[in-house]
Amino acid sequence: MSVSPGASFAASPSASTSTAQASSGPSASASSGLVVEATEFKFNPTAFDVRANTPTEITLTNVGVAPHNFSVKELNISVNVLARQTLPVTINAPPGTYTYYCNLPGHRQAGMFGTLTVP
Repeated sequence: MSVSPGASFAASPSASTSTAQASSGPSASASSGLVVEATEFKFNPTAFDVRANTPTEITLTNVGVAPHNFSVKELNISVNVLARQTLPVTINAPPGTYTYYCNLPGHRQAGMFGTLTVP
């Protein structure tokens, strides 16, 4: 499945996706309704679980003042999110552990990454 970002400001054009779920802790699990917030320079939550091989929509919200990106290289996901923008992304992934991160220069190195677990 492909997801086209609502706006583009850097690299990535469209994105394929996987399955997501979460709560308000550092690690979360649920089947839908997950919100992943991006800000300078972190994601919240920093870890979440999703069911394997099940399309799950997550909501990406940039609560920061700079543009950010949500990428999962192994799943061919790369979505640009402008400041104060909210975009849906559907994740449908095989079992595994994946790193999600902001692919903008210096953001990942500054701590903008997390772990997606698909049991």
